[in-house]
Amino acid sequence: VWRPKTAWGLRSARPARCSNRSVSRSKPDSLTSIDPPTWSFFREGFRGASESRTAAWRDVGLWAVDRLCERLGDDWPARTWRKTGQLPGGMAFAFGHPVAYHELVELALWLELLSDCEGYADVCRPLKLDPRNDVVPHARLQLEVGALAMQSGFGVRFERPVSGSEKTSDVSIDLPGGTSLLVEARVVLQDDRTVELNRFTDRVFGGIQSICRSYDVDCCGDISEAMSDPQLAELLTTVETHARLVAVGASAPRILLRGAALKVEPRETSVDRGLRGPALAGDLWPRIADRLEQKARQTQGARNVWFRICALQGLWLFTHWGQLGLPEKLSTMRLNIANSLAHHRHVDGVVLSSAAAWPQGTIASDEFEDGAGGYALACSIPPMLARETLVVPLRSDPETRAHARLWRDMYASEPEWLDYALDRRGLPSVARIFAPTD
Repeated sequence: VWRPKTAWGLRSARPARCSNRSVSRSKPDSLTSIDPPTWSFFREGFRGASESRTAAWRDVGLWAVDRLCERLGDDWPARTWRKTGQLPGGMAFAFGHPVAYHELVELALWLELLSDCEGYADVCRPLKLDPRNDVVPHARLQLEVGALAMQSGFGVRFERPVSGSEKTSDVSIDLPGGTSLLVEARVVLQDDRTVELNRFTDRVFGGIQSICRSYDVDCCGDISEAMSDPQLAELLTTVETHARLVAVGASAPRILLRGAALKVEPRETSVDRGLRGPALAGDLWPRIADRLEQKARQTQGARNVWFRICALQGLWLFTHWGQLGLPEKLSTMRLNIANSLAHHRHVDGVVLSSAAAWPQGTIASDEFEDGAGGYALACSIPPMLARETLVVPLRSDPETRAHARLWRDMYASEPEWLDYALDRRGLPSVARIFAPTD
């Protein structure tokens, strides 16, 4: 049952977690003392890539760098670095990290294949001139929708005027027979408090793991609240003191300090191998509902309106809802979306998804169709990504159901998109790029 203030199952409940083997990163700190990267930095990185990478990996990486240099400008990496202190989406790691590599190549392919579409320059402009963390994901989502529509054989236009409004639509998908879907895309990012909490978690996890590596020990347990800089320094000093004791064979007591409950033990001896950071408290649904309301007001009076929402604020990761099966996810989300858009009858439906991300464990492709024309998809995207997508039509007429099926088909084809795009440009396949080497 939908509740006005807290949508069922969408309240965050899971603490940030990190094993002793890896640290997840949110927005990195600005590195003002490091020279800004150049496209030559990427070219040299791909040419000198590890021998574990295939020749296709290097060739396609170099092709992507050349195309991005042409599309975004020769000085784009340096300008972006000076403005934001980083490159978008982990791009700087593209010649070593497979997910960053995938995103770099995918962006280059999007820009190449969609370059003849009406409004293309309007999509590229923010990528070129204003590549902030809240701008780049939106442009990427527009390009993603356009690319999947193109693969399905539909016409694509960007930034078309909305009838009766001063606004423009993010994407228009032109269907056979003269019908067009007006698509409003929105990426829902974390709020400021969550960003700051994640930054603290990264700092404390990174500091503890650095100590553990220095003394060859493990540190496990919970950190239930964020700390000030002096408090964090005190905690890390205490952890290091305990690590010294354990390293010489002594037994150290549990650390109980400012909301932290930690235990330092010899490497590989602890049953609990994880560090858990502060829980992300609060209700995650209102941020999505607010974006739906904004988009509905912008498109008032238009026809064939669909909203494409990518939820990056923790909906899939940090809620009980995110652990439900596809049928339950779709049913719950339908109730919440229908309630939020009850006064905006011109909206035909919503397509809501997680990010296309590197999953924890293996994701088996799966699908569910409900009796109201809705779809829930779990897709494994070669070579290493996965995504869940919900297609929620808000009316039951045949045309709306047909359009919902169109969205289902577009996102069900996402696993084939990279090979499709590589082939369009005469480049090696995914299998060749990521083939094992001797």
